[in-house]
Amino acid sequence: MAGLQRQRRSGIRNWEDLRYILTVAQCGSYSAAARMLRREHSTVRRRIEAAQRALGVRLFERSQNLLRLTEPASRIIETLSNIDQLTLEIEKTFAGIDDRLAGPVRITTSEGFATNWLIPRMVRFQRENPLIAIEVDAGSELTDLSSTEADIAIRFVRPTQPAAVAARVGRLGFLLFAARGYINTFGRPESMEQLATHRLCVHEGFTENPVLKSWTRYVDGHPGVVFRSTSSAAFASAVIAGFGIGLGPAYTSLIHPELEQLAIPSLATVDVWLVTHESKRRIPRIAAAYEYIHETFQRDRKTWFGT
Repeated sequence: MAGLQRQRRSGIRNWEDLRYILTVAQCGSYSAAARMLRREHSTVRRRIEAAQRALGVRLFERSQNLLRLTEPASRIIETLSNIDQLTLEIEKTFAGIDDRLAGPVRITTSEGFATNWLIPRMVRFQRENPLIAIEVDAGSELTDLSSTEADIAIRFVRPTQPAAVAARVGRLGFLLFAARGYINTFGRPESMEQLATHRLCVHEGFTENPVLKSWTRYVDGHPGVVFRSTSSAAFASAVIAGFGIGLGPAYTSLIHPELEQLAIPSLATVDVWLVTHESKRRIPRIAAAYEYIHETFQRDRKTWFGT
């Protein structure tokens, strides 16, 4: 602390350094801030240390494994939040002035949905709009659409964010699937009672949707869980390899024809929402991508989304 105070204060001349401070304060750790900023952990730490040297004060202290603002730093956090919001508004205003279909479009959805449905369908849009770059954030966190983190979201829970523009674009039933090799070895359960004696593969990402809580409770009490993963690709690979029976969206049989759908009725149905922020709809490239995705959902609605 004394060493910081003895250094000549040069001040912060780069707003990005202030954004790093604000993000670490919001997230409570360098690693979480790095994910939000899409930077390396070491980069975030280095920028914070540089900001501390420039200001001549320590900004964070560790408390119960979290980074907390020091008392001097806490005085500026509200100002930083206001500056951040003002900067975003300026960026949105200037982005809306440019009517070219050029620049990045950031889309967030789950890993499995991005891999199996979204990305293959965005190829035509990008070829028709070669100056647009598609960025996909395939994570489970609900990204803030009012910020620069994402422009469009495909979500499986109804959006509650203020100023969200949302359209229900389909419904997904969740069914049970198994590899033919598994069925040949262990048999085919015809009911939930028979499923109790079988081996299960669990996709941990499904546990975050409240509609699937009954399935989560079921597998938590099931003695035959043999595989768990947070990765959609790893989960699908395990079911295909014959580890056990897995729960998946009804379109699973379209993308993995080697799996067989069991006769057990749908365990849950979730709505699919296409979401953006009202301020983003004024930006031509984002509006064009939103409309394209919306139209593509309508085209695939019968075969992929049930209604």
